[in-house]
Amino acid sequence: KIVGYCRKRQRVSKMDEKIQKVLDKAGLQHLADIFTENQIDFQSFLDLSPNDFTDLKIAIGPRAKLVKFQKGILSGEMTFEGGELVVHQPAPPPPPPPPP
Repeated sequence: KIVGYCRKRQRVSKMDEKIQKVLDKAGLQHLADIFTENQIDFQSFLDLSPNDFTDLKIAIGPRAKLVKFQKGILSGEMTFEGGELVVHQPAPPPPPPPPP
């Protein structure tokens, strides 16, 4: 079962660096403990469903941001370059053809 908090006060492993970058870029650093306590690494993050975020007791607003970041990473709109999460702007549409 996924939990949003740790029942026992125990030492948890270090936060996955890519997850930390995602949370920082999304302004959701306050969720870091939830990811660490549930041992969610970057690959696990990409595999989570919106229902999994609900099970983690993440509120609707932050949950929407996390899903948006998942989609951006999976689509290539966001990539890691030099250890930083980079958001790529879509290319502008081509200009219309000249009138005949």
